[in-house]
Order: sequence, then C-alpha cells, then structure tokens
Amino acid sequence: LTEHVQYLETPQTFDIYDIQRHSYDFTPMNKSQRENFSKVLTRPDTYLWLKIDFVVPTNLLFRDLAFYIPQLHSASRVYINGKFAGQYGSFPPHEQGAGFQSQIFLFSKEDLFILDTGKLYFLVVTCEHEYY
Repeated sequence: LTEHVQYLETPQTFDIYDIQRHSYDFTPMNKSQRENFSKVLTRPDTYLWLKIDFVVPTNLLFRDLAFYIPQLHSASRVYINGKFAGQYGSFPPHEQGAGFQSQIFLFSKEDLFILDTGKLYFLVVTCEHEYY
C-alpha cells in the first residue's frame, strides 16, 4: 500500500469529519517523505494526516483483516472508512510517542464491506518536530 499513501498537513483542531471533507486535498507522498514524517510538516502546530485508498480483494471481503506498522515512533490514530480503529501513544497537550513499537489495527469484516474503494485515514503526531 505504500505507493498509494497521500498526506495532508492540517491544524490540530481537524478531526476525522474535517478530513473526510478535505479528502481531495491530499498530496501523494514520495519515498523520502515516508521515511521521515517530521520533514513533511512545515509548522510545529500542525498534524499530519495520511490517506490510503484501497480495494479489498474479493477473496478477503468476508474476513477480519489488520493494518500492521512494523515500527513507528510517533503517536498515531487510525480510522477505516471514517470509523475509529485504534490509537498508539498520546496526543497534545501531553503527547508521547509510541516508542518504536509495532502497531496493529484490527478491522472487522463489517468495517471492510464496501462496494468500491475504501479509505484508511492515519493521523500521525510527530513528538519530536524537526524542521529543515
């Protein structure tokens, strides 16, 4: 799915409903941006939202699935088709990264039952802002 990752830098006040309204404002993310999310952010008071459009193969439509991230230091929240799926770390005002642990988000077959393209929204809060 990495070649389908898009991003949007937003004010911290944006929630999943704001993001869904701005679904067409996302920009494709290149490989170097995927390697260091903090370099994508241009201001310290913003959040980075990632969006992955996907199609569930027919043979997996009626199964529970998972989204696995092998290593991510940042705090994160994941939504599948607009529904909250889970969170690692904590968000401002008392942010704390996930500590370079693997993260797994489970999706029930009911969450994935879609007729067309699904959308995975992934909020990332970099706890150590670095601007270049």
